[in-house]
Amino acid sequence: MDVNRHWLTRNRKIKLSILLITLIVVALIYGIYLSMQTSLTLNYLNKHLDIGGIKLGMTEHELIELWGEGKYIYGFGGHGRKYVSKATSVSITGDSDSFLYGKVSQIQLKNPEFSIFDIHIGDDRAEALSKLRTTKFRQVDSSDELFERGEFTIAIRGGDRVTELQI
Repeated sequence: MDVNRHWLTRNRKIKLSILLITLIVVALIYGIYLSMQTSLTLNYLNKHLDIGGIKLGMTEHELIELWGEGKYIYGFGGHGRKYVSKATSVSITGDSDSFLYGKVSQIQLKNPEFSIFDIHIGDDRAEALSKLRTTKFRQVDSSDELFERGEFTIAIRGGDRVTELQI
């Protein structure tokens, strides 16, 4: 009888070990998948940004080399740089858990020279919303101005005309 009990206990340990290893492997694969999806979305977004060379994920050093120091803005969870002459603000995340840590993570535009998905400040807002609906971004159910894909959100603000874009 002791042999049977020992065998059952050993069998349970083996099954639990296999289950634990399987869960770890699945979690790793899922983590890699999410990371790849985020990178693909970031690349997709950057292909559709026309903001004077600024791209999401660029380092703060690259931003400063491109546009200069700007006005430093203290923030919660990071900081920003405001470029008054370009009517653009750029945020750098300070969240060490973010894959964009220390990099450009948000851009806010009020400059009609720049665009996101070929949407400019001053465009008809209804047409701009329609344009964004043709992208890989999906409109947030509870909002008529927010679109999201993974970790990224695009906001189109204004009345009849687009007055601000944020990504």
